[in-house]
Amino acid sequence: MLAGQPRYRQAAIKRRWKQETYQLIHDCHQKYNWKIDLMCKWAKIARSAYYKYFDPKRKPSKREERDKKIEAKIIEITKSNNSLFGTEKMTMAVNRQMSDEKPVYHKTVYRLMCINGIRSQKPRYQKLKFKHTTPEKTAENKLKRDFNTRGAS
Repeated sequence: MLAGQPRYRQAAIKRRWKQETYQLIHDCHQKYNWKIDLMCKWAKIARSAYYKYFDPKRKPSKREERDKKIEAKIIEITKSNNSLFGTEKMTMAVNRQMSDEKPVYHKTVYRLMCINGIRSQKPRYQKLKFKHTTPEKTAENKLKRDFNTRGAS
């Protein structure tokens, strides 16, 4: 599933898998009273990472908050124009709509578009169709000249 994906999307998918695993461990501990350290060993996850994920004092970083705002704006723009914008146009549109904040860099927009699976839908052009002709018609000698030397007899 990860093989053909861009690097940013691979990282996001792995992060989501870990979060789902943390949630599963939490639910199993609540429902069945299973030991957290054993479940973390089975899932090959550090126990400290599990506790860090469920820390009530933990606040999202400034980058995470800003990314959520940008992501919401990107999704809104995508829905309004049927995914016709690529990274560069999307960057310009986001910067235009979020003029009160610092400008957004195009690589940030690319990363967030990759994570959410948003791609631009470009029209596909068909190859030009040509008339099939016979080789005699194509190779017809229209000049009808004799290209042999005149002096030779």
